[in-house]
Amino acid sequence: MLEPKSPPPLAPVRPRGGVLIRALPGLSPRDIGRAGTNAVLASRPKPFPLGERGVQLLYLGRNAVWRALAGLGATRATVLMPAYHHGVEVEAALATGAQVRFYRIDSRMQPDLEDVRRLLRQDPRPQALYVTHFVGYPQPLDELRALAREAQVPLIEDCALALFSADRQGRPLGSRGDAAIFCFYKVLPVPDGGALWQPAGPLHEVPLRAPPWGSMIAQAGSNLLDWCSGAGYPRLADAGRAAVRLTKRAFDVRSALGEAAVGTNHLNAADLDLAVSPLARALVQGVDVGAASAIVERRRQNFERVARALGDLSLLALPPPPPGTSPLFLPVLVRDGASKDALIAGLAARGVEAINFWRVGHPLAARGEFPEVDRLRECVVEVPIHQDLDEPQIRQVAAALKESLARR
Repeated sequence: MLEPKSPPPLAPVRPRGGVLIRALPGLSPRDIGRAGTNAVLASRPKPFPLGERGVQLLYLGRNAVWRALAGLGATRATVLMPAYHHGVEVEAALATGAQVRFYRIDSRMQPDLEDVRRLLRQDPRPQALYVTHFVGYPQPLDELRALAREAQVPLIEDCALALFSADRQGRPLGSRGDAAIFCFYKVLPVPDGGALWQPAGPLHEVPLRAPPWGSMIAQAGSNLLDWCSGAGYPRLADAGRAAVRLTKRAFDVRSALGEAAVGTNHLNAADLDLAVSPLARALVQGVDVGAASAIVERRRQNFERVARALGDLSLLALPPPPPGTSPLFLPVLVRDGASKDALIAGLAARGVEAINFWRVGHPLAARGEFPEVDRLRECVVEVPIHQDLDEPQIRQVAAALKESLARR
């Protein structure tokens, strides 16, 4: 199991003259209303991987990790994974019976190719090379593909943070490996959802079942309440949350409706066979190539605006995104001696919800073994620049960030 994570994000406080900026895109009543009509948009050209034949829509991205590795027959074999990781994808790999070894990731979230080569040659039973496109930025796929071919192992692309991202040549991330994993709710206003794309077709035919309705209702309701808070209806949001608390006290909601949590730190084996919820599927149906391109462009613009307002690129863990990259967030780098928690608290006090990004990894990757990864875990703060944010809101994010950094 993973070590306990840092406390959940602090609830942002609405500043005078500003709004609440949430970490992820919000699910609004308008989105819910469109879900019923999105089926008519199903014939429009879809972005990768949504338009690919045979793509499996699942409840969570971690389900896709498990299905991909289980289909490869990774039992008792070794999967090479990056030392910088969330942790739940490692649990999914271990749940297949595979062994996991970690390769070095440098301070710019790039793989040490020599370390990858060494591990592939050293291990008597390599089964797969697992690559994560951090924050939506492409990893060096030409080199990694060559190493995987040399070792005769499949290449798995983790695009959970990189939906709709492409490389400099315009090739979608996830399209060049033997399997690709995606997560929807980090980028789209949906209550759940992930995908597994395998160009050779599904290798693991475990039947899927629908998730409990209670989970979809609870997650969608929570997202709608967050939207109410940010859209200027705080009293409605507070009343809704109070009603939820009373309902939980009066009834055993888990038993009555069922529950399959989203966004947790650990793998629940009982949820591995869950398909995407009907609501998330309906919402995703409305995303065509034009909508995906608009999302990417807005995220890139928002990243540039906040970075330009900061005026110091050394404050970022990554440089401005290269062409084709859809940045998941602005990765702010807390400098030595500064407090990551203090920066997150300062942003929350100014109406911006930031996330303590990947503070703790899987215990198999012992602290001290990968110093650059330890520093990333200690210093990277996830600041929102998603497509819901307009120009005034981005100015609010930039001002809150500058003020919070100045007060450290």
